[in-house]
Amino acid sequence: MLEHTGVIVCKRGSGNYLTGVSPSTSVSAMNSAGYTIYSGSAKVTSGLVGTGMTAVSSSATVTIVVTGDVSGDGKITITDVVQAAQVTVGQRTIG
Repeated sequence: MLEHTGVIVCKRGSGNYLTGVSPSTSVSAMNSAGYTIYSGSAKVTSGLVGTGMTAVSSSATVTIVVTGDVSGDGKITITDVVQAAQVTVGQRTIG
């Protein structure tokens, strides 16, 4: 489990994933927890962390999974609900 002072609580999931990241978690909160955030190869310095971004610390590189964020924008919106429903009925794949 990643220890942090009240802003976010993350736990290391199986494999190379950082799970349990709350929606609307800021990049600055992740920076304070010891992570540098990347979207692809570009360093992210502000805004929200989203599913699929990469968090790099001194000991690990992990893919971020924001709870409920299917679209990767760091928030839970109707887009996430629709995309999750499409996956459930086989109209879309995650990948």
